[in-house]
Amino acid sequence: MLAHPLTRSLWLIEVPTLKLASKEDAGRTKWYVEFRHESIDYRLSMTDDYFLQRLRGQGKLHDGPRPEKYVCISIGVYFEPRDAHYKLAAAVLP
Repeated sequence: MLAHPLTRSLWLIEVPTLKLASKEDAGRTKWYVEFRHESIDYRLSMTDDYFLQRLRGQGKLHDGPRPEKYVCISIGVYFEPRDAHYKLAAAVLP
C-alpha cells in the first residue's frame, strides 16, 4: 500500500519556464518538456501530438525555450524502486 495514495491521475501546473528537448531514437524523434516545479527539475515525455503538430506546421518545432506556461501531467503507474509514479506531459497550454 502506498504511503501517499493518489487522489487524481491528471495535474495542471503552472511553470515559470518551459523548454522543449528532442532525442533521436531508432530513427524517430522523441520529444520532452523540461521545467522546474516546487524545487524539482523535470524532463517528461511529451504525448501531446496536437501541440507538436501545431508547432511543426508553424515551423516552430525545435529544441529550446517556449512561451507556454501550463503543463497537464498524466500520473502513471507506480515504480516501487524509486517510490514514485511515472509522469508524462499530456498537454502543453498557453
